[in-house]
Amino acid sequence: MANKNNFFLRKVFLIVFCVFVIGCQNKKLDFLDIDGSGIIVHGDYVKYVNVGDVYIEDGASYNDKVVDDITYHNHGRQVAKIDTRFPNNYLVTYKVKVSGKVIKANRIVIIDNIK
Repeated sequence: MANKNNFFLRKVFLIVFCVFVIGCQNKKLDFLDIDGSGIIVHGDYVKYVNVGDVYIEDGASYNDKVVDDITYHNHGRQVAKIDTRFPNNYLVTYKVKVSGKVIKANRIVIIDNIK
């Protein structure tokens, strides 16, 4: 009986999660602190860019100060910039050091044929 309950709960969770993602997917937020780090990621947490278009960094802030330590990662490797010439996925990481502790927040950038 426990397996049936677990399966049911997983199914309910998946449905609620999908409704949330689909419902929020096209919403433009001015800022988002999705992970509770205190870093405010400006713009969309998941940003879609059409192949060939220019990627514009929306930035992030911490305590009303601009976060200037930004790194880009592609398949686990750090890269100098986001290349929009080809479909790909990137992880943008924003870092600040507060009282000797490094705090991070992320954004996902998806380059694809969107149009």
